[in-house]
Amino acid sequence: MKLNKATRYGLYVLVELARRQGGSLSAAEFSRIYKAPATHVSKVLQTLSRAGLIAGRRGLNGGYRLLGDPRAITMMQVVELFEGMRQLEGCTVADAGECCTLVSICAIRQVLSEIEEQAVHTFRAVSIATLARNTFSEQRMATPAPGFVALRPAARS
Repeated sequence: MKLNKATRYGLYVLVELARRQGGSLSAAEFSRIYKAPATHVSKVLQTLSRAGLIAGRRGLNGGYRLLGDPRAITMMQVVELFEGMRQLEGCTVADAGECCTLVSICAIRQVLSEIEEQAVHTFRAVSIATLARNTFSEQRMATPAPGFVALRPAARS
């Protein structure tokens, strides 16, 4: 699963603001830190602001600040905000807009669907605070998706 640029920038903004613990960040400062085009950054900041996740202030000491507790904001909220909720149904193998003719015999469809379900579960479980502390690796397999079975390579004989 690949996240689009707006989603990634949205996550970067929220993580950076969480690390500043109440401090603010200007659009120009964010563009410089993450080497992101100012036009993209402005759109992302507007979207986050309209969603009530950040607030902006103009002026000399202006900038954007995080609203609320970063422990209460999940990656899934940001993914849904910028990408919408992707459908887990249907073919995850065929190219967008294509009708797959192999559905009845496809051997990889179920595995890819389970991988996507695990990704959604992880997005729901990981908060902006976790990303800001960079503690995801400690939490990663502590909460696998219900029914998730880790695939292991078959033993060679």
